Amino acid sequence: MSDELEELKDINSKLDTLIRLTAIQALESKKKVEAVQILTDLGFTEGKIADLLNTTTGSVQRMRHYLREKSSKKTKKKEKIAPAIATNETKT
Repeated sequence: MSDELEELKDINSKLDTLIRLTAIQALESKKKVEAVQILTDLGFTEGKIADLLNTTTGSVQRMRHYLREKSSKKTKKKEKIAPAIATNETKT
């Protein structure tokens, strides 16, 4: 049982390394805020994102907050535009 547990820990460690290397390679040309968005969309936790991007959890939290605010503003803007478009369509 102990040998199996050690083997599983070794496999887990190797998978963690592969994930880290893949993320670094895929995100190397991205700004940190873009990388945070991508990793968040992929389901990574704030702690894991911070580890992958070599930053703090607090920094990741601030970037995620910024992205939510940005998304919220876009949604509100679309809601304002949609009724105007509908009104113009009914006039023609």
